[in-house]
Amino acid sequence: MKTICNIKIKSFNSRTLDNFFNSLTKDIKEQKVSMSFTRLPTRISKITLIKSPHVYKKSREQFESRHYTRVIKLRGPKDQIQSLLTRLFSKQYTSIYNKVEWCFMK
Repeated sequence: MKTICNIKIKSFNSRTLDNFFNSLTKDIKEQKVSMSFTRLPTRISKITLIKSPHVYKKSREQFESRHYTRVIKLRGPKDQIQSLLTRLFSKQYTSIYNKVEWCFMK
């Protein structure tokens, strides 16, 4: 039975996302599971705050946060993909969020 696994990876830091993605591709190539990936657009959220508590509206401060996302699609036997994911998520990376979706095909 072939399975398709979609992994959505999010991070606020692009370097940690790249390191995580590189280690993931190395492990996938060792397991010989077919892989395709997509870089989703960077989502930027901006916030503007007034510096002073109640006057001087002209003095403002702006902040932004960037959300980097990638989607990886794995195809192969369920056992190989499951062992790959358990090995991968046992490693600790800071500020990386994962979401895994499974699709089973005959």
